[in-house]
Amino acid sequence: MNLRAKRDDFRIKHLTVQSNLCAVTYSKSSGVLNKLRSLYGKKTADNTFFAVTQGTAEVTLLFDPSHEREVRQHFQEVPRNITPHLAGLGVHFDEKYAEIPGLLYYVLQQISMQNITICEVSSTFTELVLYIPEKDLPLAFDTLFNCFGASSRVLPGKHAGRSS
Repeated sequence: MNLRAKRDDFRIKHLTVQSNLCAVTYSKSSGVLNKLRSLYGKKTADNTFFAVTQGTAEVTLLFDPSHEREVRQHFQEVPRNITPHLAGLGVHFDEKYAEIPGLLYYVLQQISMQNITICEVSSTFTELVLYIPEKDLPLAFDTLFNCFGASSRVLPGKHAGRSS
């Protein structure tokens, strides 16, 4: 199997954007996790954007900044970090690409080469979400679309479109 050829043939299904986000990070503890469970249930029932990334020592919540006061009151402890003005850029791809070695690195590399800070990353089987400064969203979107969009390869006499 020619893995390089498979990686080079990588195409996104579509990109999604969630703008106007805030990230709040807490030290991971049983108290924080218990409070997170109740807040997560409430926010998903409200049908508002609310994402959680959990590491071994920290928990980061991503949400609309209009909920920041509510979140901070709910946890009643000082966050380790607050990052405002973020955007989530979701890269959705076909499952046939899920096992290609280095594929996620390849996507991250394209963003990094544009000198864009990646503040948070989350992924599922066929989706990679990059949380980046909102000011960099147009450049990041265009970079990924131009590198991996379904119609981004220009054929002689053709002009690449914006749909994937």
